[in-house]
Amino acid sequence: MVAAEAAPPARAALFHGGQAGEAGPSADPAPPGTEAPSTAPAAKARSTSVQRMVIKVAHLDLITSEPQDGFTKAVLLAKTVGGYTLNSRHEDRRSTVTLRVPAGRFEETVQRLTELGKVDRREVTGTDVTAEFVDVTIRVNNAESVRRRYLELLQKSGNVADALAVQRELERVTTTIEQLKGRLVVIQNQVTLATIHVSLEKPTRPGPVGWIFYGLYHVIRWLFVWT
Repeated sequence: MVAAEAAPPARAALFHGGQAGEAGPSADPAPPGTEAPSTAPAAKARSTSVQRMVIKVAHLDLITSEPQDGFTKAVLLAKTVGGYTLNSRHEDRRSTVTLRVPAGRFEETVQRLTELGKVDRREVTGTDVTAEFVDVTIRVNNAESVRRRYLELLQKSGNVADALAVQRELERVTTTIEQLKGRLVVIQNQVTLATIHVSLEKPTRPGPVGWIFYGLYHVIRWLFVWT
């Protein structure tokens, strides 16, 4: 079949890839002599009963006379609850460690870690990624629907030029699907395993001159502030 000489239709985006709000790769018009794939969403409607997905992160700064001992106990605790050590660092007066633990035992683990020293800072945050997970899932479903349509077009291609054009779009769509599925894996991993950053540091003790100013501070405070 001879293709029409009219200018090809404008390039249209089939779907968006990546995270919510990011524009993904668009597909070229269908090869001459073939029917363009449908762009209707193939995913099911968003469910109102989607399980909430929250990424939990904690930062603990602890003061202890034995940072190395506290580090060893923290690593052992993570292993006991079914987690692992992501990374660690040791200095002269300070040890730091990042732990990944099951989300279901996050609060328990944080509480037990605070027993390793005097808590100087405790920060716990949670990031709700439910909407992002649902959005990316829908994008994956839409992209897979487009891919199936291109596979059908490939079977119907009447010549080599059409087949090559469809094959290029198949590669484009397949790459997008892999990227989106990779993002889903990352989200699921961050939700399933919470992250705890622990810092263990030796207490700072003032020297001879420091004790003088330390005492002077308390005297002045007593003179001006009564509680």
